[in-house]
Amino acid sequence: MDGKRREEAVDDMDLIQEVEEIDMHIEEASEMPQEAIQAESQEALGAIIEDLQGMTLKYSTARPVLGLGVDDIDALDASNPLACVDYVESQYSHYREKECRPGYDPGYMKKQPYINVRMRAILVDWLVEVHYKFKCCPETLYLTVNLIDRFLDRKQVPRPKLQLVGVTAFLIACKYEEIYPPEVKELVYMTDAAYTRKQIIDMEAFMLATLKFQVTVCTTHCFLVRFLKAGHADNKLYFLASYIAERTLQEVDVLCFLPSMVAAAAVYLARKNCGMRSWSPTLNHYTKYSEDALLPCLRVLSPWLNSRSQTLQAIRKKYGAAKFMMVSSLELTGVV
Repeated sequence: MDGKRREEAVDDMDLIQEVEEIDMHIEEASEMPQEAIQAESQEALGAIIEDLQGMTLKYSTARPVLGLGVDDIDALDASNPLACVDYVESQYSHYREKECRPGYDPGYMKKQPYINVRMRAILVDWLVEVHYKFKCCPETLYLTVNLIDRFLDRKQVPRPKLQLVGVTAFLIACKYEEIYPPEVKELVYMTDAAYTRKQIIDMEAFMLATLKFQVTVCTTHCFLVRFLKAGHADNKLYFLASYIAERTLQEVDVLCFLPSMVAAAAVYLARKNCGMRSWSPTLNHYTKYSEDALLPCLRVLSPWLNSRSQTLQAIRKKYGAAKFMMVSSLELTGVV
């Protein structure tokens, strides 16, 4: 007991010393001449103005000049402050800069001695079910898969721990994207008690440390919503493009393409299968991709549009529901 009291006394002394040091700094600041304070304020203000001017040059709020046949897809939202029309072009310029640094090697699975491509696909399939069960927003699913890919690029994971990595990535993504993330005990239940609460919490800390707490990323979904707006999507087109985009999450062959290209390819294929003109000057302008530029990605996506895997069924079942207009039951055509 005496030892514990001594430790508490030492802690109290440290706290008192810290408070005294803070008080001393406050007193020193209060004794500074007004001229010195004003000079420092002016210097700080000048630095802020200089930074803001630099940002203005890099990120302009001016409306873009549109070419012939290009629709202004933001015109109807000009009076809606939530649409951030003045900043949307700068926002997507930032996304394009960020997507060029994905944070993982597209061929990282070759470095994994214990797991393979099919195991990753099965994990994503299960996570789609979990994501749907908790009624999470689409961004959560895309972020979950991104966290998994970046973690597996850095760490070799034994097969029995792969699901732990997946459920932990889902927990982190939920905390980032959702208003009410699921509790850890609920995730323990979803894994059929394969892992304990402590294991998930420990893996969460380890995963975040491994990724250096870099959770803000640019995914396919970031671009998909913008490109669907450029494509004047109705419900069917929206659901079909979303279905195709989610299917890409299971395919490691897609990791070599930029998220913006995958999103554009999903919109292209969805329009093609909805009987619409596949591409347009408006889509060319907002996606920054021509039809020819999309061909490599389209040829990778096309073969599995109608695949009916007996193991990977979560996405197909999800989009086979009436609320999604049963788009996964359509016979889809790709690009040869």
